[in-house]
Amino acid sequence: WSSDVCSSDLTGDVLAYVGSADYYGKNTQKLDPKFDVIQGFRQPGSAWKPIVYATAIDTRAITAGSVILDVTTQFGADWDPHNAGEDERGPVLARKALQYSLNLPAIRVIARARPEVVGQYAARAGIQFLTGPKAMRNAGLAGAIGTVETRMLDLVSAYGSFGNDGFVTKPRFILKVVRKTKDSAGKPVEEVVYEAPKPEPTKFISPATAFIMADILAGNTNPKDNIYWGPRFQLTNGPGGAYRTAGLKTGTTNDIRDLSAYGLLPQPPNPRDPAVALGVWMGNSDHSQPTLGGNLLFASDGPAEVWHAFMRDYMKGKPVPTFQKPDKGLVQATIDSYSGGKP
Repeated sequence: WSSDVCSSDLTGDVLAYVGSADYYGKNTQKLDPKFDVIQGFRQPGSAWKPIVYATAIDTRAITAGSVILDVTTQFGADWDPHNAGEDERGPVLARKALQYSLNLPAIRVIARARPEVVGQYAARAGIQFLTGPKAMRNAGLAGAIGTVETRMLDLVSAYGSFGNDGFVTKPRFILKVVRKTKDSAGKPVEEVVYEAPKPEPTKFISPATAFIMADILAGNTNPKDNIYWGPRFQLTNGPGGAYRTAGLKTGTTNDIRDLSAYGLLPQPPNPRDPAVALGVWMGNSDHSQPTLGGNLLFASDGPAEVWHAFMRDYMKGKPVPTFQKPDKGLVQATIDSYSGGKP
Protein backbone atom coordinates (compact mmCIF):
# COMPACT_ATOMS: atom_id res chain seq x y z
CA TRP A 1 0.00 0.00 0.00
CA SER A 2 1.14 3.52 -0.54
CA SER A 3 1.09 7.00 0.92
CA ASP A 4 1.75 10.27 -0.82
CA VAL A 5 1.88 13.97 -0.02
CA CYS A 6 2.02 16.90 -2.40
CA SER A 7 2.75 20.46 -1.33
CA SER A 8 3.69 23.83 -2.74
CA ASP A 9 7.35 24.52 -1.94
CA LEU A 10 6.72 28.28 -1.81
CA THR A 11 3.85 28.40 0.67
CA GLY A 12 4.11 24.97 2.26
CA ASP A 13 0.40 24.48 1.59
CA VAL A 14 -0.48 20.80 1.41
CA LEU A 15 -2.36 20.22 -1.84
CA ALA A 16 -2.90 16.46 -1.52
CA TYR A 17 -2.37 14.06 1.36
CA VAL A 18 -2.97 10.30 1.59
CA GLY A 19 -1.54 9.00 4.85
CA SER A 20 -2.79 5.43 4.61
CA ALA A 21 -4.88 3.09 2.52
CA ASP A 22 -8.55 2.40 3.38
CA TYR A 23 -8.66 4.15 6.77
CA TYR A 24 -11.83 2.33 7.89
CA GLY A 25 -10.72 -0.97 6.45
CA LYS A 26 -9.74 -4.12 8.29
CA ASN A 27 -6.44 -4.17 10.11
CA THR A 28 -4.24 -6.97 8.76
CA GLN A 29 -0.68 -8.06 9.33
CA LYS A 30 0.55 -6.16 6.29
CA LEU A 31 -1.78 -3.17 6.52
CA ASP A 32 -2.48 -0.91 9.50
CA PRO A 33 -4.94 1.50 7.84
CA LYS A 34 -4.90 3.95 10.76
CA PHE A 35 -1.12 4.43 10.76
CA ASP A 36 -0.15 7.64 8.95
CA VAL A 37 3.08 6.85 7.12
CA ILE A 38 3.52 10.47 6.06
CA GLN A 39 4.13 11.49 9.65
CA GLY A 40 5.48 8.16 10.82
CA PHE A 41 9.16 7.24 10.77
CA ARG A 42 10.60 5.01 8.06
CA GLN A 43 14.01 4.55 6.50
CA PRO A 44 14.28 6.76 3.39
CA GLY A 45 16.95 4.65 1.71
CA SER A 46 18.64 6.33 -1.24
CA ALA A 47 16.11 9.19 -1.14
CA TRP A 48 18.29 10.52 1.69
CA LYS A 49 21.35 10.93 -0.55
CA PRO A 50 20.35 14.39 -1.86
CA ILE A 51 20.47 15.70 1.73
CA VAL A 52 24.01 14.32 2.06
CA TYR A 53 25.15 15.77 -1.26
CA ALA A 54 23.48 19.12 -0.55
CA THR A 55 25.36 19.34 2.75
CA ALA A 56 28.66 18.41 1.12
CA ILE A 57 28.24 20.92 -1.71
CA ASP A 58 27.08 23.69 0.61
CA THR A 59 30.08 23.19 2.91
CA ARG A 60 32.38 22.91 -0.12
CA ALA A 61 33.44 19.40 0.80
CA ILE A 62 32.74 18.52 -2.85
CA THR A 63 31.42 20.11 -6.03
CA ALA A 64 29.06 18.61 -8.58
CA GLY A 65 32.19 17.95 -10.67
CA SER A 66 34.25 16.26 -7.97
CA VAL A 67 35.51 12.79 -8.80
CA ILE A 68 34.32 10.17 -6.31
CA LEU A 69 35.59 6.57 -6.34
CA ASP A 70 32.93 3.94 -6.93
CA VAL A 71 35.08 1.08 -5.70
CA THR A 72 34.20 -1.55 -3.08
CA THR A 73 35.97 -0.66 0.15
CA GLN A 74 35.98 -2.07 3.66
CA PHE A 75 34.89 0.96 5.67
CA GLY A 76 34.82 -0.89 8.98
CA ALA A 77 36.00 -4.14 10.46
CA ASP A 78 32.91 -6.00 9.24
CA TRP A 79 31.37 -3.55 6.78
CA ASP A 80 32.06 -3.63 3.04
CA PRO A 81 28.88 -2.24 1.44
CA HIS A 82 28.03 -2.57 -2.25
CA ASN A 83 25.93 -0.80 -4.84
CA ALA A 84 22.42 -2.07 -5.42
CA GLY A 85 23.51 -3.57 -8.74
CA GLU A 86 26.66 -5.15 -7.25
CA ASP A 87 28.67 -3.20 -9.84
CA GLU A 88 31.55 -0.69 -9.74
CA ARG A 89 32.32 2.22 -12.06
CA GLY A 90 35.66 3.41 -10.75
CA PRO A 91 36.06 7.22 -10.83
CA VAL A 92 32.62 8.90 -11.13
CA LEU A 93 31.63 12.56 -11.10
CA ALA A 94 29.54 13.45 -8.04
CA ARG A 95 26.70 14.52 -10.33
CA LYS A 96 26.49 11.10 -11.96
CA ALA A 97 27.02 9.25 -8.69
CA LEU A 98 23.88 10.86 -7.28
CA GLN A 99 21.84 10.45 -10.45
CA TYR A 100 22.70 6.74 -10.60
CA SER A 101 22.19 6.45 -6.83
CA LEU A 102 25.53 4.76 -6.18
CA ASN A 103 26.06 3.72 -2.56
CA LEU A 104 29.86 3.69 -2.43
CA PRO A 105 30.34 7.30 -3.58
CA ALA A 106 27.57 8.45 -1.19
CA ILE A 107 29.47 6.90 1.71
CA ARG A 108 32.65 8.69 0.64
CA VAL A 109 30.73 11.96 0.34
CA ILE A 110 29.35 11.76 3.90
CA ALA A 111 32.86 10.95 5.10
CA ARG A 112 34.05 14.24 3.60
CA ALA A 113 31.07 16.24 4.87
CA ARG A 114 31.01 14.39 8.25
CA PRO A 115 27.83 12.70 9.51
CA GLU A 116 27.34 15.16 12.38
CA VAL A 117 27.34 18.08 9.94
CA VAL A 118 24.74 16.33 7.78
CA GLY A 119 22.65 15.99 10.94
CA GLN A 120 23.02 19.71 11.63
CA TYR A 121 21.92 20.57 8.10
CA ALA A 122 18.97 18.19 8.44
CA ALA A 123 17.90 20.07 11.56
CA ARG A 124 18.07 23.34 9.59
CA ALA A 125 15.70 21.75 7.07
CA GLY A 126 13.28 20.77 9.84
CA ILE A 127 13.95 17.05 9.43
CA GLN A 128 13.23 14.95 12.51
CA PHE A 129 14.81 11.59 13.33
CA LEU A 130 13.17 8.74 15.21
CA THR A 131 16.01 8.49 17.76
CA GLY A 132 16.62 12.22 18.17
CA PRO A 133 18.88 14.95 16.75
CA LYS A 134 22.12 12.97 17.22
CA ALA A 135 20.88 10.05 15.13
CA MET A 136 22.95 10.92 12.07
CA ARG A 137 26.15 11.26 14.07
CA ASN A 138 25.46 7.94 15.78
CA ALA A 139 24.78 6.24 12.44
CA GLY A 140 28.17 7.27 11.10
CA LEU A 141 28.97 6.53 7.47
CA ALA A 142 25.95 4.20 7.15
CA GLY A 143 23.75 7.28 7.42
CA ALA A 144 24.68 8.12 3.82
CA ILE A 145 22.42 5.42 2.41
CA GLY A 146 19.29 6.28 4.38
CA THR A 147 19.47 3.92 7.35
CA VAL A 148 18.18 6.54 9.82
CA GLU A 149 14.39 6.76 10.13
CA THR A 150 12.87 10.08 9.06
CA ARG A 151 9.43 11.50 8.35
CA MET A 152 8.14 11.61 4.82
CA LEU A 153 6.52 15.00 5.42
CA ASP A 154 9.86 16.55 6.38
CA LEU A 155 11.66 15.16 3.34
CA VAL A 156 9.05 16.56 0.95
CA SER A 157 9.62 20.01 2.44
CA ALA A 158 13.40 19.59 2.17
CA TYR A 159 13.16 18.57 -1.49
CA GLY A 160 10.98 21.62 -2.10
CA SER A 161 13.87 23.83 -0.97
CA PHE A 162 15.85 22.81 -4.06
CA GLY A 163 13.39 24.86 -6.10
CA ASN A 164 12.98 27.62 -3.54
CA ASP A 165 16.49 29.13 -3.33
CA GLY A 166 17.39 26.74 -0.50
CA PHE A 167 14.59 27.82 1.85
CA VAL A 168 12.33 25.27 3.53
CA THR A 169 8.71 26.19 4.19
CA LYS A 170 6.90 24.23 6.91
CA PRO A 171 3.72 22.47 5.76
CA ARG A 172 0.42 24.31 6.23
CA PHE A 173 -2.64 22.08 6.52
CA ILE A 174 -5.37 24.54 7.53
CA LEU A 175 -5.51 28.06 6.14
CA LYS A 176 -8.63 29.29 7.87
CA VAL A 177 -11.35 28.13 10.24
CA VAL A 178 -14.65 30.03 10.03
CA ARG A 179 -17.69 29.78 12.26
CA LYS A 180 -20.98 30.73 10.65
CA THR A 181 -23.37 32.59 12.96
CA LYS A 182 -26.04 35.26 12.76
CA ASP A 183 -25.94 38.85 13.90
CA SER A 184 -28.53 40.61 16.08
CA ALA A 185 -30.67 41.20 13.01
CA GLY A 186 -30.61 37.54 12.09
CA LYS A 187 -28.34 37.99 9.09
CA PRO A 188 -25.70 35.28 8.51
CA VAL A 189 -22.14 36.31 9.33
CA GLU A 190 -18.81 34.53 9.40
CA GLU A 191 -16.46 34.69 12.36
CA VAL A 192 -12.82 33.82 11.73
CA VAL A 193 -11.76 31.42 14.48
CA TYR A 194 -8.29 30.72 13.09
CA GLU A 195 -6.21 32.00 10.21
CA ALA A 196 -2.81 30.60 9.35
CA PRO A 197 0.09 33.04 9.62
CA LYS A 198 2.14 33.90 6.58
CA PRO A 199 4.78 31.30 5.67
CA GLU A 200 8.16 31.91 7.27
CA PRO A 201 10.77 30.00 5.23
CA THR A 202 13.98 28.95 6.98
CA LYS A 203 17.34 28.68 5.23
CA PHE A 204 18.61 25.17 4.62
CA ILE A 205 21.24 25.68 1.92
CA SER A 206 22.45 28.51 -0.31
CA PRO A 207 20.57 29.42 -3.53
CA ALA A 208 23.57 28.19 -5.53
CA THR A 209 23.57 24.79 -3.82
CA ALA A 210 19.79 24.54 -4.25
CA PHE A 211 20.08 25.15 -8.00
CA ILE A 212 22.86 22.59 -8.35
CA MET A 213 20.77 19.98 -6.53
CA ALA A 214 17.69 20.73 -8.63
CA ASP A 215 19.78 20.56 -11.80
CA ILE A 216 21.26 17.19 -10.84
CA LEU A 217 17.90 15.65 -9.91
CA ALA A 218 16.32 17.02 -13.09
CA GLY A 219 18.69 14.72 -14.97
CA ASN A 220 16.73 11.73 -13.68
CA THR A 221 13.77 12.71 -15.86
CA ASN A 222 15.91 13.63 -18.86
CA PRO A 223 16.94 10.81 -21.24
CA LYS A 224 19.98 12.84 -22.30
CA ASP A 225 21.35 12.92 -18.73
CA ASN A 226 20.26 9.59 -17.26
CA ILE A 227 20.05 6.73 -19.74
CA TYR A 228 18.48 4.44 -17.14
CA TRP A 229 15.61 6.43 -15.62
CA GLY A 230 15.38 9.42 -17.96
CA PRO A 231 13.41 7.63 -20.69
CA ARG A 232 11.15 6.01 -18.10
CA PHE A 233 10.27 9.06 -16.03
CA GLN A 234 10.44 11.96 -18.45
CA LEU A 235 7.37 14.20 -18.56
CA THR A 236 6.07 15.45 -21.91
CA ASN A 237 2.83 16.93 -20.67
CA GLY A 238 3.43 20.61 -21.30
CA PRO A 239 1.46 22.59 -23.88
CA GLY A 240 1.55 20.64 -27.14
CA GLY A 241 3.39 17.76 -25.46
CA ALA A 242 6.39 19.88 -24.48
CA TYR A 243 9.11 18.35 -22.28
CA ARG A 244 8.77 19.31 -18.60
CA THR A 245 11.76 19.83 -16.30
CA ALA A 246 11.30 17.88 -13.06
CA GLY A 247 13.66 16.67 -10.32
CA LEU A 248 13.28 13.09 -9.08
CA LYS A 249 15.06 10.72 -6.69
CA THR A 250 14.02 7.23 -5.67
CA GLY A 251 14.75 5.42 -2.43
CA THR A 252 14.92 1.67 -1.79
CA THR A 253 16.20 0.51 1.59
CA ASN A 254 19.02 -2.01 1.56
CA ASP A 255 16.66 -4.77 2.73
CA ILE A 256 14.02 -3.76 0.13
CA ARG A 257 11.29 -3.08 2.68
CA ASP A 258 10.59 0.64 2.23
CA LEU A 259 10.23 2.13 -1.24
CA SER A 260 9.88 5.84 -1.94
CA ALA A 261 10.16 8.57 -4.56
CA TYR A 262 10.60 12.30 -3.99
CA GLY A 263 10.82 15.19 -6.38
CA LEU A 264 9.86 18.70 -7.36
CA LEU A 265 8.95 21.03 -10.19
CA PRO A 266 10.42 24.49 -10.89
CA GLN A 267 8.57 27.61 -9.82
CA PRO A 268 6.01 28.59 -12.47
CA PRO A 269 5.93 32.07 -14.02
CA ASN A 270 2.52 32.73 -12.50
CA PRO A 271 2.85 32.89 -8.68
CA ARG A 272 -0.73 31.66 -8.39
CA ASP A 273 0.31 28.30 -9.83
CA PRO A 274 1.86 25.88 -7.34
CA ALA A 275 5.56 25.04 -7.27
CA VAL A 276 4.98 21.39 -6.50
CA ALA A 277 7.01 19.01 -4.33
CA LEU A 278 5.79 15.42 -4.11
CA GLY A 279 6.69 12.32 -2.11
CA VAL A 280 5.37 8.75 -2.46
CA TRP A 281 5.99 5.74 -0.20
CA MET A 282 5.16 2.06 -0.61
CA GLY A 283 5.61 -0.82 1.77
CA ASN A 284 3.95 -3.05 4.37
CA SER A 285 3.07 -2.27 7.98
CA ASP A 286 4.85 -5.39 9.23
CA HIS A 287 8.04 -4.36 7.38
CA SER A 288 7.81 -7.38 5.10
CA GLN A 289 9.22 -7.02 1.60
CA PRO A 290 6.70 -5.72 -0.96
CA THR A 291 6.17 -8.16 -3.81
CA LEU A 292 4.10 -8.36 -6.98
CA GLY A 293 3.45 -11.78 -8.44
CA GLY A 294 6.11 -13.20 -6.15
CA ASN A 295 8.75 -10.76 -7.40
CA LEU A 296 10.40 -8.13 -5.23
CA LEU A 297 9.57 -4.51 -6.00
CA PHE A 298 11.99 -1.59 -6.10
CA ALA A 299 11.29 2.14 -5.82
CA SER A 300 11.49 2.58 -9.59
CA ASP A 301 8.80 -0.10 -10.01
CA GLY A 302 6.23 1.32 -7.59
CA PRO A 303 6.39 4.76 -5.97
CA ALA A 304 8.30 6.35 -8.85
CA GLU A 305 5.56 5.21 -11.23
CA VAL A 306 2.92 6.76 -8.94
CA TRP A 307 5.00 9.94 -8.69
CA HIS A 308 5.31 10.10 -12.46
CA ALA A 309 1.59 9.47 -13.04
CA PHE A 310 0.57 12.17 -10.54
CA MET A 311 2.86 14.78 -12.08
CA ARG A 312 1.76 13.75 -15.58
CA ASP A 313 -1.94 14.17 -14.87
CA TYR A 314 -1.86 17.08 -12.41
CA MET A 315 0.37 19.28 -14.57
CA LYS A 316 -1.00 18.33 -18.00
CA GLY A 317 -1.05 21.33 -20.34
CA LYS A 318 0.36 23.74 -17.73
CA PRO A 319 3.44 25.93 -18.35
CA VAL A 320 6.88 24.28 -18.38
CA PRO A 321 9.33 26.50 -16.45
CA THR A 322 12.94 25.54 -15.75
CA PHE A 323 15.04 25.88 -12.61
CA GLN A 324 16.51 29.39 -12.62
CA LYS A 325 20.15 30.07 -11.79
CA PRO A 326 20.72 32.48 -8.91
CA ASP A 327 22.34 35.82 -9.68
CA LYS A 328 25.49 34.98 -7.75
CA GLY A 329 27.31 32.13 -6.02
CA LEU A 330 27.69 29.79 -8.98
CA VAL A 331 30.89 28.98 -10.83
CA GLN A 332 30.51 27.29 -14.19
CA ALA A 333 33.36 25.49 -15.92
CA THR A 334 33.86 22.93 -18.67
CA ILE A 335 35.49 19.79 -17.29
CA ASP A 336 36.53 16.37 -18.51
CA SER A 337 33.59 14.04 -17.93
CA TYR A 338 35.86 11.23 -16.74
CA SER A 339 38.60 12.89 -14.69
CA GLY A 340 36.83 16.02 -13.51
CA GLY A 341 39.89 18.05 -14.55
CA LYS A 342 40.45 20.35 -17.48
CA PRO A 343 39.32 18.97 -20.85
